[in-house]
Amino acid sequence: MSKIFTTDLNKSKQNQNIKVHEFYYSKSCNKTTMSFPKISYQFKTSSFGETLIMSNEMGLCGLAFCDHLGKDTVLADMKARWPKASYEKDTIFSDKEFKSILDQTKRIELCLIGSKLQIHVWKALLKIPPGKVTSYTTLAKHIGKPKAVRTVATNIGTTSRIIRDMDNGILVKEDDEWIKSLEMLIKNPDIRKKLGENARKTVIENYSTDVVGSQYLAILNSLIGDKDGR
Repeated sequence: MSKIFTTDLNKSKQNQNIKVHEFYYSKSCNKTTMSFPKISYQFKTSSFGETLIMSNEMGLCGLAFCDHLGKDTVLADMKARWPKASYEKDTIFSDKEFKSILDQTKRIELCLIGSKLQIHVWKALLKIPPGKVTSYTTLAKHIGKPKAVRTVATNIGTTSRIIRDMDNGILVKEDDEWIKSLEMLIKNPDIRKKLGENARKTVIENYSTDVVGSQYLAILNSLIGDKDGR
């Protein structure tokens, strides 16, 4: 990625309207065992489409976009991350408040839950100004892990939704997990075969030329009001 378009994270500062609460988990304490008594959720329409918002007593703890997978699938995925919590559909933000959050003009508190590496990555992302971009390589260098590009990429965006751990790929949280995962794959040809076949199936079903082409055609038809596709 050209340096012209890449944000220099060493010169950028986190938006002062964002306060972060950090909760770390390890092998003995992970997301599935951490208890949050109540999480409220709400669906709002944004420029990114239908959006799921989740909040606990400390602040915003979940944000996901639903147009690709659908509201039910996205909500189930987010709930599975904290199975011990109780969930309640509620009004968390008004339309005006939600817009000001997306515009980064309203102060907001975030509840980040993950490994130390994950939280370092997510906090680095908060330094990227609106409308700017950076690369996985730049992020990895900024958090002091220049060789951890793959691990950094795993913890950003929709990667964890596209890749299902030990089904169509492998997800890792820390550098040393990559080594263990590679050793496991070398020793288990059946697992390699299963992951490869399922990964190919995922790509064909969701990202093939036919599928993506149909999605673009549907968007174009909706814009010109031609429901018959002519």
